[in-house]
Amino acid sequence: ERQANASIAYAPFTCKQLAFLTRFFKDNMVEKVGIPTLILDGDYLDKSIISTSQMKARLSEFFDMLEKQTP
Repeated sequence: ERQANASIAYAPFTCKQLAFLTRFFKDNMVEKVGIPTLILDGDYLDKSIISTSQMKARLSEFFDMLEKQTP
């Protein structure tokens, strides 16, 4: 209905309950809706889990991939 091209979900690394849900979300977005999805791991309080540069790199790779898919 909203005509989304892609989706990004933030998954707190320390929340084990969300691990299943984020995988379920990604699988459904890709397989049923047909849009690329990035699960961005991190932690709200512990910045040592993933650095800012790592997060920027993952986002950059994702957006580069999206640009290559655009006709």
